Amino acid sequence: MQDVASLTSEQYELANRPLAALDIAAFCCAKKYVNERDFRDLCAPALVLPFKRSATPFLVHRDAPRPRPVWPYCRRPIQRAEEHLRARE
Repeated sequence: MQDVASLTSEQYELANRPLAALDIAAFCCAKKYVNERDFRDLCAPALVLPFKRSATPFLVHRDAPRPRPVWPYCRRPIQRAEEHLRARE
């Protein structure tokens, strides 16, 4: 992934939208509106590879000027999905 500061506005939006959507899904899991295990079973492969590898620089960039994370819920499902996939190996 290229440096976040050098992204065009279109590229920035393409990175921003899925992370915002993941945060909403994770919020729904945290509030028990959605079963977290079902969400993880369905989404684990899609979460771990692209989000863990490519989203980290973007999350760091978004969080840098703020005292709290921009998307406080989205990191937990990524971490849990990674643990879930490791346990299945």
